[in-house]
Amino acid sequence: MEQNCGGLSALCAESSNRAVGQIQRYMGYVLEELAEADQTVKGVIIALEDDLRISRALKVTQNIDFYRYQVSFKLTKEALRSTR
Repeated sequence: MEQNCGGLSALCAESSNRAVGQIQRYMGYVLEELAEADQTVKGVIIALEDDLRISRALKVTQNIDFYRYQVSFKLTKEALRSTR
C-alpha cells in the first residue's frame, strides 16, 4: 500500500515563480531524506489568486495541487469600558 508524505508552501500573489521552485525543492528534500521507499511526496500551493505563470508551471508538474484561499472578516464596534 502506497503512503503519502506531504509538503506545504504558502505564497504571496507576486511570488508565484518562487513558490513553485520552493515547493519542488522541499518535495525533493522530503523524497530523498524523509520519505520511506513506499511513500510518495505531494505538495500544495495556496494563494489568494492564480496567474498565468503558475498555471503554466503546474501543468507540467506532477504531485502539486493548487488551492485559492478567501478571506473575510467582520468589524464589530465595542463599547469602551472606563478604567477608573
